[in-house]
Amino acid sequence: MEIRARCFGKRFCTFCGHTNMHYYTWQEDGETKCLGECFTRGCGNVDWCHNKTEAEVKKQYGDHMLPPDYDTIILR
Repeated sequence: MEIRARCFGKRFCTFCGHTNMHYYTWQEDGETKCLGECFTRGCGNVDWCHNKTEAEVKKQYGDHMLPPDYDTIILR
């Protein structure tokens, strides 16, 4: 089953040093999930954002959160 996630921001990745850490939300089992993932090949950095909303993540990173490179991504 294909799941489409909506990207809402990106920031600097503290693992690889590229500004390629994208944040996105999607619906699963009636819940809104949130995740940050670095899209730099070979990096693998993940920010699980457990129980955080999009607004909370944006507030946490403030001015460091930039517009994303993608509108949506396909998770599965």
